[in-house]
Amino acid sequence: GGGVYATLPRVLPAGLGAIVRPAACPVPPILRLLAEISRIPEGDCYKTFNMGLGMICVVAESAAEQALSLLAASGLAGVRVGRITSGESGVVVETGEAHG
Repeated sequence: GGGVYATLPRVLPAGLGAIVRPAACPVPPILRLLAEISRIPEGDCYKTFNMGLGMICVVAESAAEQALSLLAASGLAGVRVGRITSGESGVVVETGEAHG
């Protein structure tokens, strides 16, 4: 549980965090509507619904393009949604909102 903010840090070694760019992955219209109608803050929507991020795979930056090519060859769409950082653990959304 906990969506992107709680789950992603669990796969990272101590001293590593992540920066996620929500704009990199389109949010399904139904999730935008649900967030708007319920007036749930964006951070809470990512904690609860992942806002369309079905799965995040952490790969070495040098392997990112190859991973995306393999996904595409398998008929799956993939996008780079962020990067791993050294320092503080947790997830930071590029809008500046920190979670974790």
